[in-house]
Amino acid sequence: MKKNRNYLAVVFVSLIPLLAFAPIASAKDITLVWDANTDPIDGYRIFYHAENEAFDFDNPAWEGTATTCTIYGLDDCATYFFLARSYRDTLESGDSNTALYQQICQEHPIANAGQDDEIYEEEIGYLYGGGSYDPDGAIESYYWLQLSGPTIIITNPFAMDTDFLAPEVENSETAIIQLTVTDYDGLQAIDQVVITILPLSSPVEIPGDCDSDGDKDGDDLQMIVVNRFKPITTENEKCDINNDGAINNYDILAWRRLP
Repeated sequence: MKKNRNYLAVVFVSLIPLLAFAPIASAKDITLVWDANTDPIDGYRIFYHAENEAFDFDNPAWEGTATTCTIYGLDDCATYFFLARSYRDTLESGDSNTALYQQICQEHPIANAGQDDEIYEEEIGYLYGGGSYDPDGAIESYYWLQLSGPTIIITNPFAMDTDFLAPEVENSETAIIQLTVTDYDGLQAIDQVVITILPLSSPVEIPGDCDSDGDKDGDDLQMIVVNRFKPITTENEKCDINNDGAINNYDILAWRRLP
């Protein structure tokens, strides 16, 4: 049956959207309130649409007898239009005034901690945060924090670009440093950079030092004898003096020929 929209009056003096969501949520809930109709009615219907869309009057978003309702799960940072109609039996009023809800959302900044790098111990390393930016504003602060690796003293952890002195290391080690940027709206973003720290020189390997104690002596010869004809492992691989893939009497002869 066709609805008659001339019998009932437009009932809404106000239709006020009230914010009911967390600032960083991905969706929002809108609570609407309105004045009660002075004429006898069965209830109210709420309709809404997003910007560049149209009202769907065949499918109300809410229907009931209260003078308030909440529309849930709307997209964050979107513009919505709301209106109401009252109804009684098959009769329906004209449109109320249209209420507009528009949320101006702030975008998160983009953090850029620079490219991963390799430096030698006791050298000056550099950290560059200048590639960071805020799509809808500016970066207010920077903060560099080491997350792992050998201890690094950052010269100025609150600077956009800063430097540090690489510590001494015996072997190659990696340090992870995190950059946190904050914009003027208090929104933050993080990025990480990996710094590989290399030793200035590798330990000198002594030929025939099977037990890796820093010299060639009788203990090394004894180790070859004990490991003869055994499978090569990471523990005895230096006993393969002639590098033929096996530990045997030829390695004893080769060991004796070493200086």
